[in-house]
Amino acid sequence: MGGANDDYTNPEMLFASGCAACFDNALNLVIKKSKVNTGETSVNAKISIGQIESGRFGLGAELWLIFPTLRQNLPKT
Repeated sequence: MGGANDDYTNPEMLFASGCAACFDNALNLVIKKSKVNTGETSVNAKISIGQIESGRFGLGAELWLIFPTLRQNLPKT
């Protein structure tokens, strides 16, 4: 779908960027309400499409959440 040389954006890439941006926005809202200092967050997404058990097609999503300073700011137990 991305062209002969894969030098074009394919639909999965567009969906992944939209999914990551939406999740990051929701995540930042929860962080703000929780009053936790995480620093600047980012979300990376990997979207896949493939056949599922029933013979139909489905989408899969993997999200990687990045919190650069969260570990430093967690309370010590």
